[in-house]
Amino acid sequence: MPELRIICHGGNAGQSAALHTGVRVARAPLIATLDGDGQNDPADIPALLARYRAAADGRPLLIAGHRTTRRDSFVTRASSRIATPSAARS
Repeated sequence: MPELRIICHGGNAGQSAALHTGVRVARAPLIATLDGDGQNDPADIPALLARYRAAADGRPLLIAGHRTTRRDSFVTRASSRIATPSAARS
């Protein structure tokens, strides 16, 4: 299947490294990323694509969604809050 390429890191490099590598080696003009924990609904992609099409005028553009309902444990939420700078949360 020529549309599918498997890219592997030598070991567990984390989500950020995986996203960076995937975006860097992608060949498609548009890229949609999803978390592996099932909290991002692939059914949201058409709405993001519609926003892209409405705003795009040939320039690079990033359209991002954000979860309004999380199913994280208390520890995950607390860790995320500690790791995310307060400026990024406002």
